[in-house]
Amino acid sequence: MVDDFVSEYAAGRTPNPCLRCNEKIKFSAVLDKALALGFDAVCTGHYARIVEGAGSGDGGRELHRAVDAAKDQSYVLGVLDAAQLAHALFPLGGSLEDRGARRGRLARAGRG
Repeated sequence: MVDDFVSEYAAGRTPNPCLRCNEKIKFSAVLDKALALGFDAVCTGHYARIVEGAGSGDGGRELHRAVDAAKDQSYVLGVLDAAQLAHALFPLGGSLEDRGARRGRLARAGRG
């Protein structure tokens, strides 16, 4: 991570260590562990969508922007490869309503 940051900075580019961390450490490590434990996928709270066979030519999964453009985080996940996307779930990306906040309000009101 540090070497990549220094090399990009030295080349006159502004590196984004969060993207590299998501790609090389966070998502990869969590997915590897989940698969080793027998899980089929990793589900995160990122605002992005997976679309099945949306013009990819091979019928695979594609990463798409969240329905709510103000909350979209697909740019952070754009470094994930096809194998990682095959085991990824982003349930918040298809919603305009903040389900997490709604569930929190319902739970506090004793209805969740």
